[in-house]
Amino acid sequence: MSKTVKFFCAGTAVLAVAGLSGGAVFAAALSYTAPATITLTSPAATLTVASGSVADTLIVNAGNIVATLSSATGGSFIVSSASGNLSATASGGGGTVTTTCSSGAATLTIAQSTGSASYTIAPDSGTCTPTGSSSSSTTAAPVATGGGTPPPLTMRINDGAATTANANVIVAITGPSATGLLLSGTPDFASTTPASFTSSNAWNLCAAGDTAGTNVAPSGAGGAASGSAACAPGLRTVYARVYTLPGVFQAISASIDYEPAPAAASSTTSTPPTVGAPASNALIARIEALKAQLAALVALAGGSRGAAAPGAAIAPAYFFTRDLAMWMTGADVNELQKFLVAQAAGSAAAALARHGLTNNFGPLTRAALAEFQAKAGIKPARGYFGSVTRAWIGAHRQ
Repeated sequence: MSKTVKFFCAGTAVLAVAGLSGGAVFAAALSYTAPATITLTSPAATLTVASGSVADTLIVNAGNIVATLSSATGGSFIVSSASGNLSATASGGGGTVTTTCSSGAATLTIAQSTGSASYTIAPDSGTCTPTGSSSSSTTAAPVATGGGTPPPLTMRINDGAATTANANVIVAITGPSATGLLLSGTPDFASTTPASFTSSNAWNLCAAGDTAGTNVAPSGAGGAASGSAACAPGLRTVYARVYTLPGVFQAISASIDYEPAPAAASSTTSTPPTVGAPASNALIARIEALKAQLAALVALAGGSRGAAAPGAAIAPAYFFTRDLAMWMTGADVNELQKFLVAQAAGSAAAALARHGLTNNFGPLTRAALAEFQAKAGIKPARGYFGSVTRAWIGAHRQ
């Protein structure tokens, strides 16, 4: 049966709990075997203390309640609002306050691991925000506990690297003392049972599945997870729930740009014909570079010889049949460089023209491609020559 605690006047708390009446203070250890409803009057609000909650003392005021917990209390004090947000301030440290939200209503879970502290809990007009929730940040906000600030929870992939060519990475988590850990490739966790916490965890950016051992190396540290599933390049995010107490966790995430190393060029890739000795090849390459540079200069000067603004009709003599990325080689790379120089989208294309054409997809080619994609409105404009860019060229062919 539920208990009801109601506040009738502004100055004194007159309480009725399961048929008992008394003052505003519950003394000695409190253990709730059934939910207890508390009605506040200033502002009007209804709070519910969950069954199983414990506290040393509980004081009910007109606009708030004050729960005192100590390390000897054992367990936690859980209170929820019928509607709206709740805030909690603590008189001392040694405890944690975790907020969860459901349809805008807040539930606070308070636990005291060391010492003793009193927590003033009151309705709050703000928006309910889960404790430690994080979108793009790699540092979750520490839980406010009054005296002292616990170390911030941090999460880094490959020691904070911006990119990786290998899907196997190391996820490092540091911060408050923790007992359990869940990792996932999506913010929706399929598993609710955490694995044992380890600060260094092997993770595969391409692997399916959730956590609690599915994709985390059993030891947590050391080498990367076995296997490297093929998947598309792009930004990859790893989500974590770090448990400090049973059922109590902080959420955090970190991201890294996955740029897989390209496969070796096919042996069937055509290469420009050679003419005579190596000196002849060098001369031909130099002539091609000068021709490309001339086309770029004409385009930058507003001429029409061999240049076209992005969006205008173009007529490349070459039909591209495969995706191209960093460090790939072949005649199609050379043709792509010719196209980018002729398009003359900006300074990167001019730099490529000054360098001269090659069969290698290097940083200059990637920069010129990204520059062209941005100017042509192709997204994402990150210098990867794939089906979207090939389709653009086909659609604008004369």
